[in-house]
Amino acid sequence: MEKRVTEGLISEWQWAAHNLPGKYRGQLNLPCFEIREMASAWGLWQRDRKTIVLSRRLVTQFPWLSVREVLLHELAHQLTDEAFGGDDSPHGRRFHEACQLLGADPKASGDSPSIHQWIERDQDSDKDRILSRVRKLLAMGQSNSRHEAEIAMSKVHEYMAKHNVSLQECGEKPQFFSMGIGEPALRFTSEKYAMISLLREFYFVSTVIVPAYVLSAAKMGRAIEIGGRIENLKMAGYVYDFLNGAIARQWAVFNEAERFTKHHKTDFALGMIQGFREKLEKQKRAFLETGVATLALVRQTERELNAYLRDRYPRLRSISQRGRMIDSGVLGAGVEAGRRTVLSKPIEHGTGQRGLHLKA
Repeated sequence: MEKRVTEGLISEWQWAAHNLPGKYRGQLNLPCFEIREMASAWGLWQRDRKTIVLSRRLVTQFPWLSVREVLLHELAHQLTDEAFGGDDSPHGRRFHEACQLLGADPKASGDSPSIHQWIERDQDSDKDRILSRVRKLLAMGQSNSRHEAEIAMSKVHEYMAKHNVSLQECGEKPQFFSMGIGEPALRFTSEKYAMISLLREFYFVSTVIVPAYVLSAAKMGRAIEIGGRIENLKMAGYVYDFLNGAIARQWAVFNEAERFTKHHKTDFALGMIQGFREKLEKQKRAFLETGVATLALVRQTERELNAYLRDRYPRLRSISQRGRMIDSGVLGAGVEAGRRTVLSKPIEHGTGQRGLHLKA
């Protein structure tokens, strides 16, 4: 296990170092990697030994995206020492410049191995009130009355949109963060791209696909990263987990006789996301019709988030997908299932390892 983890660390380091601007690329040497018991830290850059040390508990008990975050944090320390000539303090200005170049999270250290855990511990009272209200609305969505559940879901999106608009009206300078969701994979099927698009369009987050090591395959693959305000990251992460779970449950019912293939599952999932999207589009149109000022503020939020994304990934590029044959009957069944899908379970706090999860 530790041998494969070490191979993954080397692959992640090489990928990150290779994608640095040319003037820094040749100034870094591949360090030694060590996994050991650590009581007070998740990671450590040892300048004198040219070694990056990671906690054994981190690599054995946390998802790979958390391991990756800590590795990039320690690589930022290495870059600061070897390319910038050191820093006045451990997490000073040059270190933050290194983090920006690497797309690293400055907070992925100390008692928090991942942005998920740091976000979960965020105690800002305003954000807590916002999410408390959302939790209550989602709990209302558990009503046996489909009409009441639909109203509750609609209120969630209306409340989120109004909150983001009110922050703009108050002139509050947005503070954005990024975190990975899901698991790294060698390739993403079409429904993953559809889900990424849905999160970006309706939940006030940016989305980007980043390189990440797939431990089970021992190869570099890719992972989904979302960026935005803390409360929007929480909600988008919840929606992502919820939809994946809903798709799995509805597909199991639809394919009970096991007559369909994994390609049909993709068609069904695309249909569910399309059906769910139709309801969100209706709610979004109704909210934006409240006035020109509201539309302008929503667009301002989008511009600020896009600027944050360009700053974090200056060489970002768009990709397109090839079309393929789709089973219209399976797609249609998925659409109907999506139209019936209601965000109806409250957000629960996780164990500290996976961030947000669904209540069982």
